[in-house]
Amino acid sequence: VHLNSNLLAFIPMSWYLERRYGWWRIFPIFFLSGLGGNFFSALVEDQCTVYAGLSGAVYGMIGTLVSDMIINFETVTQPILRIFFFLLVIGFMTYETFTTEGISNFSHLGGLIIGLFPAFLFLKNMRSHGK
Repeated sequence: VHLNSNLLAFIPMSWYLERRYGWWRIFPIFFLSGLGGNFFSALVEDQCTVYAGLSGAVYGMIGTLVSDMIINFETVTQPILRIFFFLLVIGFMTYETFTTEGISNFSHLGGLIIGLFPAFLFLKNMRSHGK
């Protein structure tokens, strides 16, 4: 279930972000989010528990999407529908994170933070650059 929810969230987000910004802007955020999420989890959680996965990177893409919505709200098509879909996905993934055993909550949080803030540096403002 967790793998499916990650894929269902990751595929449309990465497809949208890569088309909008190019892989050379999105890949560093994705990579850093995965590393940052796993490092944050290792730093905060029990050292005897081993977690593996790309949830931090997926949450990093969520952070990147939020950054895109903030930076380029005027250029986002159907922003209310996107916000609704985004909240639905976040709600489901958060529910699943807290109700399923063996999932690293801090990996999700670390990936979200790492994806959110560097995205402000990597993403361009579409108003000043045109579509």
